[in-house]
Amino acid sequence: MRTSSIALLTAAGLAAAGCSRPGHTTQGLATVRVAGSLATDCVHPTAATATYLPTPAGSPSAPRVGPVTFSPFPYQPPHLDKVLIQRVSPVPKGPLSLTGYNCRDGRILRFWYTSPPLPGPLDRHPSEGYRVAVLPYVPPGTGYAGYMLFTEPGRWSIVVSHRGVILGNLVITVARSCKGGPPTANPGSVCA
Repeated sequence: MRTSSIALLTAAGLAAAGCSRPGHTTQGLATVRVAGSLATDCVHPTAATATYLPTPAGSPSAPRVGPVTFSPFPYQPPHLDKVLIQRVSPVPKGPLSLTGYNCRDGRILRFWYTSPPLPGPLDRHPSEGYRVAVLPYVPPGTGYAGYMLFTEPGRWSIVVSHRGVILGNLVITVARSCKGGPPTANPGSVCA
């Protein structure tokens, strides 16, 4: 038995991420959540934001995890969800790994931080993208333009790691804005 980074990911995805965190174990190809660690990550994240609260890339108010900040664009299903990631600190040097999951059920979040062509619409291609996004080192002030492939509204946790060490996690509440304001109590609500 070995320890993995986050709950409900496959062993192959975890091995690619090279992460470890107490409270998650891998048995064969399936990962089992242990003692509520998934819930802890979603309730007590390092940083949090929402798709209905746009933050310009590089803004001092952008949520930060380790050496990077995140700037999600508004959620507009079934279109892809752009999330800019900007490096704001030179340390740690080397690539960063992103993994993610849905806080409601642990479903894996997929990423698209590679060259075009873009993946197809999520309603027709739900398995597009990568389970682990590996972001090569770039100097501070530069970053990555890409997509997080959210398959439904709700809370999604993105875990940032460097060489197997988890630096923290960001929870993004994915919801449509309602005429420029926050969504109703139901994050998946459709605004008129």
